[in-house]
Formats: sequence, structure tokens, C-alpha cells
Amino acid sequence: MQDEWNIDCIVDGEAEDFILDLFERAVRGESLPKHIEGKSPNMEAIPTTKNRSTFGVVEVTRGCGRGCQFCSIALRKGRSLPLEHILENVRIQVENGADTIMLTTEDIFLYEQGPKFDTNILALRKLFESVAAVPGVKHVVQSHGTIAPIVRDPQVIEALSPVAVNMSTYHYHASTHPENKYASLFIGLETGSPRLFNKYMKGKAYPYKAEQWGEVILKGMEIINKHNWFPFCTWIIGLPGETEEDTKLSLDLLHALHAAKWVIIPTLFVSLDETRMGNNESAQLYKLTELQWEFFFTCWRYNLDFYRDDPSFHRKFNLGVPIYYYTMGRRLFGKAMKYPILGFVYQMTGNYAESVEERAKVRELQGNPQIAIQIRESFAKGGWEGFLQDQIEDRKLSNPSAYIVGTFHAALGEKDKVFAELIYLTKTANTL
Repeated sequence: MQDEWNIDCIVDGEAEDFILDLFERAVRGESLPKHIEGKSPNMEAIPTTKNRSTFGVVEVTRGCGRGCQFCSIALRKGRSLPLEHILENVRIQVENGADTIMLTTEDIFLYEQGPKFDTNILALRKLFESVAAVPGVKHVVQSHGTIAPIVRDPQVIEALSPVAVNMSTYHYHASTHPENKYASLFIGLETGSPRLFNKYMKGKAYPYKAEQWGEVILKGMEIINKHNWFPFCTWIIGLPGETEEDTKLSLDLLHALHAAKWVIIPTLFVSLDETRMGNNESAQLYKLTELQWEFFFTCWRYNLDFYRDDPSFHRKFNLGVPIYYYTMGRRLFGKAMKYPILGFVYQMTGNYAESVEERAKVRELQGNPQIAIQIRESFAKGGWEGFLQDQIEDRKLSNPSAYIVGTFHAALGEKDKVFAELIYLTKTANTL
């Protein structure tokens, strides 16, 4: 592919130690190596920026060290740039017209960390206050973080909120801030399955254990929401070896968070060569199970609820889905991706016949023609109610989670059975 795209040289990793010489050689027309593996430079060797960056980005740390197997950066030790270096980059941004600074990091809580990922609250507070004090800075936002440090040291959110919330660019009607401001943070949650968590990312929860991951998420979300931090959280669908039980655990945890203020970003597992999972097969959209699709669409149902008072978001969503499908989605994933998406859209708009047909097509693509036949026959005999009833009665066939069955009962008006499923769901969440 490198030759096909006429790429002379691929640089993998950090490049401060050699990038200037590499570009000078390219300008002189000299031959270049096909591939260079970059190593982490001394922090003193990293130069300050010369001009304004996109979004006012200012780097504060590099690396991570938590060891998540699907991430290459997680394999590199976390290191912090000197405060004066950071502030000089902030001043350069302001001098070139920026008034918003985005503190960019793999995990903001790793800044000047102590042994065993101990959060350095004093250093973090000094960082935020120092950046906010640079003349010309009106807003300060941050990129990524992990949730375990928040549970371990809740005081860190209290310490950072005077800058992170008060100087945020984001507003939300449910924020208790006088101006309805809130702080955002990208957090990787990835799975609700302790088994998958322990296998692929157990360092993410340190000092907690994999069996406590669900509890850590619930407690961490409670803490940050209380202080008007409403995060964007990623979740990986289709991790290697993911079973229906794993997906159920993720879906049950998702619904235990139904009242939280957050946005969920469901992503397919992607195998990256430079990671420990580079030899695994990436998740394929057309291979997703019905339960995984249910998880995907529930995430977006929550997102639409979060933005329900923002008409511009709904317009962008309604326009963006077909644009994405016709410009990129079908090229990347094939035409098959439209069936589950349309099934969801038709259900939301009350077009149940089309919704059932799209569900049947998904089953056919998954190599389950008998289930597809049963889906069509159940609707033909009893309409939408007949389809729902058939799904409930034949649970071994479709293997839905308690939440999904609860929604089926709710659509049929069977309140007692809804409560029975929700009681089961609550007990499951409480055991996390």
C-alpha cells in the first residue's frame, strides 16, 4: 500500500530527534528510508511551537503507561512537559490570535504524577491556574482523562473545576453553574465486562480490580456530574472473543447510567499493528450481533436525549447519518451497514413493517436465514405486537438482555413484566 500511494517514508512514533534532518533530505531530493521507528526523546529536546495550532492545542504530557493492549501510546511511560514550556506554548497561541487553550494529553491526571499513578493534585491545580492566568486566555478546555483517578481522589475534580468549568466553552441546560457551563473530558470506558476488561485493559482501573470496573464507572460518573463535568466516553464494540454475555454486561451497565449526563461514542474494535492486539481481526460491521446493534443504537438514543434541547444537533444528526452512509459508510463497510441503521430509524418513526424487514435482512447477512424467516412470519401474523411477543417468547433464539425484553414488554403495555425485568437489571447493576 505504501508504494501504491507513493509514500516515500513512514514515520512511526515520536520524531523530534530526527524529523528536521529527514525533511531537509527530502527537500534535497535524497533517498529516504521506507520506514523509521521513532523513539521518545528527552523532554528538553521537544521544541516549543512557532505558530498557532488547531483549536489552540497545547501539549502537557506524552505517553501513558497503563498498558491497554489495543493502544500503542498506553505502552509508553507517561511523562510531563515542564510547566514553563507549556506556558510558553500558551503565550504563542495567544500572540497568534487564540483565546481558547486545549490542554492535550492522553490522561490529564498523569500530569506530574507520583509513584503508582498517584494524582498530583497540587501540580494539576497550578497548571490550570497558570494557563488561565496568561493574559488573553478566555477559555481553558482539556482533552482526555481516565475515570479511576477521579474515584481514588475526588478532590481533584473540586480543585480543577474553578478553571475547567468557569472557563469552559460548553453550556448545557442541566448544569448547575450560574451560566450553565460544564467541563468536558474524553474518557475511555470501553467495556462493562470484567472478563474482557481484565484481559485487555486492567491497568486502566488501577488501583481497582477488574471486578470493580463497573462500580468505578458508576461512582466516577456520579462525582464528575456533581461538579458539572459531562464527559464524552468511548466504548469498544467487538473486542476479540466478546460473547453475548459480555455484551449484555456492557448493555446492563449502560442502562445503569441512564440518568447520567454524558455522551457515548460507540466504536468498533480496530486492530492496530503497533499494539499487542495487532494480530487480531478488526470487528466487522456486518458481523455485529443483534445485541451489539442494540448497544450501538442505545448509545445514540442516549446522545439524542442529552441534546434534546439542541435543535441544531438533531438537524445535524438527521442530515449527517445519510450523508455519512452515502459518502463514506457504504464504501468502508459495504451496503450492509444500512439495514440495522434503517431498522432503528424506522422503529423511532413508527414505521414498524420496514423496521422488521431491516432486522430480518441483518439476520440473513449474519447467516441466520431461519431467524429472518421467523421475524417476517411473526410480523405477518401479529404485526408489531406479534413480532415483539415472538421475540420475548423465544429468548433462547434471539438471546436479548433484560433491558431489551423490558422494552418489548413496555411496548406491549405489560407493566408488571417490565418491572420484573428492571428488578433483574437493577440487581445485576448492583453486583458490579
